[in-house]
Amino acid sequence: MSLYLRRALEQAYLQNLKNREIQTIAVSHNNQAEIRNDFNILCEKKGISNPIRIQLTPEDYFAPLSPILYLINELLFRHNIELTQVSRLLKLGKYESNMLNSMLQNHFDIKEYYMPSDLEYIKLRIRKHIQTLLHHLLSGPDPIPVCICNLQYAGPSSIKFLIDILKTNTGDSTYIYSIREQSLNEMQKKAIKLREDQRRRRSLNIFSAYNNEDDDEQELLNTPNCILLLGFNSENLLNATTPAKWLEMEGEIERFFALIRPSDPDYRGNSTDNQWPKLKYQAKPILTFEDAVERCGILFNYLCYDEVIEIANSLIQEIRFSKDKKFKNEELIYHLLGRARLYKHEYEDALIAFDLMYEKAQYNNNTDDACNSYIELAYTHIFRSDFESVLHFAEMAAHLGEISMNMRLVVISNFCLFVAYDRAGIKYGYHNICTLIDNLEKYDLIKEEVYVLRNIFAQVSFDPQNLNMNIALEMCNKAITLANRAGIKHEIAAANHCKGVVLFNLGRYPDALHAYRLSEDQYYQIEVPVELTHVYNSIGFVLNETEDYPKAHEYYMKALRNSINLNDYSEITITIYNISQLYMLSGLFKEALSTLDILQEILSILKTTRLPFHNIHHIYLSKALVYTYLDKINLAEQMLRRSANISNDIPLIGSELFLYNLIQTIVHVKNKQKQQALDLFAQIRNFQKLGTLTPKENILFYMTALKIFSEYKDYESRFKYLKEGYSYAIKNQLFNSQKLIINCWKLNFKPYEGYSVIEVPMNELNQIIQLVRQEHKVNTLWKQVHEMRLISMLHNFSLSVDSYNQLAAETLRLLSSHFNINGGMIYFVSQENRTSSLIQEFNSSKIQPNFSFKKIEKFINSHITKEFTELTDITIGPDKVHRVMIFPLVDRTEVFGQMLLFSFDKALRSNYEEEHDSITMISQQLSSQLTMILQRNELIKVSTTDMLTGLYNRMEFNRIITKLIADLPADRNISLGFIDLDNFKYYNDNLGHEIGDKLLVWFADLLNSLKGPNDIVCRWGGDEFLFLMKDCDADEAEQRMTVVLNSLKKKLGYKKEIEEFLHTTVNNLPERYYLSCSIGVMDSNSLPKPFTESDLLTSADAALYEVKRTGKGKVLNFRNMTHEADGMIMESNR
Repeated sequence: MSLYLRRALEQAYLQNLKNREIQTIAVSHNNQAEIRNDFNILCEKKGISNPIRIQLTPEDYFAPLSPILYLINELLFRHNIELTQVSRLLKLGKYESNMLNSMLQNHFDIKEYYMPSDLEYIKLRIRKHIQTLLHHLLSGPDPIPVCICNLQYAGPSSIKFLIDILKTNTGDSTYIYSIREQSLNEMQKKAIKLREDQRRRRSLNIFSAYNNEDDDEQELLNTPNCILLLGFNSENLLNATTPAKWLEMEGEIERFFALIRPSDPDYRGNSTDNQWPKLKYQAKPILTFEDAVERCGILFNYLCYDEVIEIANSLIQEIRFSKDKKFKNEELIYHLLGRARLYKHEYEDALIAFDLMYEKAQYNNNTDDACNSYIELAYTHIFRSDFESVLHFAEMAAHLGEISMNMRLVVISNFCLFVAYDRAGIKYGYHNICTLIDNLEKYDLIKEEVYVLRNIFAQVSFDPQNLNMNIALEMCNKAITLANRAGIKHEIAAANHCKGVVLFNLGRYPDALHAYRLSEDQYYQIEVPVELTHVYNSIGFVLNETEDYPKAHEYYMKALRNSINLNDYSEITITIYNISQLYMLSGLFKEALSTLDILQEILSILKTTRLPFHNIHHIYLSKALVYTYLDKINLAEQMLRRSANISNDIPLIGSELFLYNLIQTIVHVKNKQKQQALDLFAQIRNFQKLGTLTPKENILFYMTALKIFSEYKDYESRFKYLKEGYSYAIKNQLFNSQKLIINCWKLNFKPYEGYSVIEVPMNELNQIIQLVRQEHKVNTLWKQVHEMRLISMLHNFSLSVDSYNQLAAETLRLLSSHFNINGGMIYFVSQENRTSSLIQEFNSSKIQPNFSFKKIEKFINSHITKEFTELTDITIGPDKVHRVMIFPLVDRTEVFGQMLLFSFDKALRSNYEEEHDSITMISQQLSSQLTMILQRNELIKVSTTDMLTGLYNRMEFNRIITKLIADLPADRNISLGFIDLDNFKYYNDNLGHEIGDKLLVWFADLLNSLKGPNDIVCRWGGDEFLFLMKDCDADEAEQRMTVVLNSLKKKLGYKKEIEEFLHTTVNNLPERYYLSCSIGVMDSNSLPKPFTESDLLTSADAALYEVKRTGKGKVLNFRNMTHEADGMIMESNR
């Protein structure tokens, strides 16, 4: 036994007797048998009869949360607690209970969709509940020795989880034995424990208002009493765990636990291996493809995303190298891989996985999975804060959901649309919101319903006729009640945050701040950093409006640093905008301009004109206002012109219009345009009386009024606005604004001078541009990779389809889902005739769903050209179209078709230049693919058809009939008519071979007109034809061939057609030489089984020979031939 390890174990045991807490020791050694021996000796020495021994094997690498789950299962067994009782024991609400039960009982379901805040919440709560359960089960008067050896065989997610579960004890009150560090003194430990107890007591009451728990339930114990020995051999790694990866994990273990690395000479004693038996909970080996898929799902359920990715990648490799073998659940594998990548924030890889999922779903004609893949792509872009892409994918998903009649998927798609509209600041519509809420409730999508209810406030400004802040407050309260009923704590916190926003807009600032603080405390307890950023911004905004600028700046900087850590560029932009407004209100005008320049540069890099709740107007107008304070009127006018220039695309509404008119009034005053200034001010005054302005905007109005009427020496109006503005500032407790109004009354044209004590971190703000630029470069590179992926998908698809219609449909669908377009049309064109013929069209627009090729065919025919054409804001017939792009489809230098793409929605503008380059590449690829399919079809036609008549040729007919006979069921029948033209030689000899060729074509047309949908007609050679009839018996076949004969006789030798062709009268065609035919018929039922195509052909040919021998111009069924005829035929053959 190692003296080094023995001393550590002894001290850990003594420390446990003193503190009754978890004592953790980690040992790295290449002989795990020695560690097991040491642990056994310790237990024997201390008289512990029932320790917990866990020996991991390579099979445990892909076991979820091993070894923590093994330990919990063993403890539950010893405490006689069923898995179904765990949720009740932990006193969980409905939502968290279902979540934990599905995990512990391996109920795998991937139908739930999660927002970023949901995911952070789930990760934290699962870890917290398992930790609470483990502490409860380990609590007791006597220590429970636990040894886990061969820890290197656990998966990376499992080891991280193990560390997270145990490391919380290291920095708090729990003492962990360390051989290298001196133990904490008693004073330090008491201080830490006191601080933790205070924080715990403060957070216990955060959700008390929403807690309906029964007080009679058993109290959970939190006094874990355990000696935990972790052993691993870093020289014996599983192949899946690379040395570099294990080194990183070993570093984490050493960081949080006492790590011992005894050398071999330290060991003396028995080194014989005493293997511990496997626990019944330990993982079984993965033997089949189906086992691997099932394990992949279970691992995903336990949040083991690293292991999911490893299994999924290996399964995909197996699929790729087994091209001829069919596998089940291919879409599910890509689905799990994409989700795992997404939840690890590997967004580009997630998008590729979901694209592949869509591709597989398309090939398998699985519309539900195709719809699911688009929903997953929409959610991925929600994580990336790319709401333009969310809109496109959500619309496509809704379209596919309607096709498959899966209304649950349609509802989820519409929810994604709401998220995109909400976060991009676009009107969704009151009636659409009501319908969405009803549907979410119908399909029990509680999380999503709470999200919509609490975010209705953002739609008030877009639909004031149907919505107001009082309705929004009612919806927030409903969201809180619903989230509480379901036990979704992070949604309770989110709903309180939204309630604070609504209360702020109602002018109830103390209530708003209280709601925000409550939300902050709730988020702090459940540790959801994404949402904490939003709350920090909101608290900063209230403090800003109530003029506590230093405190507001502190919260804004918290939000900014948090959003940078999270790479949330949507939140970065709104935070920088809020900071710029704070600097402007604080009189830091140069800093405000610099901050607005930074924000404008970021939006330029991101190639967007929008940020949450604001747009580029707010930046231009804020700059213009600052320039008026700095008396730079020319620059202020320049900003106003920029804002006016984009007002067609982004209308000025609400606060933007107020600010624009206010600044324009100041410019009129400075430019000595008195009447224009007074008229415009009157309009602003009417708007201000509506009571919709924020305190900041109201104070700005009164300050401007004082300046205007001071300029025009209208002292009565000046005093009126002084009195009104000062009363407003007192009523709303805006003490700084009182000073500003007094300064304006005193004609102090620099009212903000010496006003602020804020320290501005400009260096930190400037660094953000570089961070955003780097992120944009990564996104640009990903887009290029994604475009190549699209082209590759279309190329692979073109190789698997025979029809250019299918290729065109898939191209339009992919373009509509990946670019800012609503649909398109692909069609052939004739430049010479100015005509077009549709190949395929696609329209995903809900605005104008009836926009079609038929309606705009005249427009299309008038725009046939070799050049790319782009038109914006045009009217085609009754339809107004925002944008039309026409791409030529060219084979060498000849235009053979065009691809027209259209969009109706100008609300979400993307970078058209980038789109044009990408779509041009795809259109060029489409041109070559269509050309290839057309050429391939032509080659197939040449190789399978008779060039003169267009019928199948002899070789193709042999292939068809051979396959048909091989696949023919025993109860099915086929018949064959063997046709030989009579008097054909006479036509060739007397009217020429050209007429002979025309006769063959006309007769082929006659056969095509008489054949049924399942019949096959072939030119066998010369003047011989075959007529194959499926599901046709001998008598019916004979009747049908008689129809062929009689129809040919009615043509009267095609004399009329010949005369029309020759443009002259034909006198050398006597009636007795009119074209006729002889036909032999044979059916498969008359043949002994099995039979071949040769048997069928020989019999039909024999019947034809008999007709020719006995007078021509007749139909003869083989089974009606006489035995004498049979003998003559046999003699003839000899």
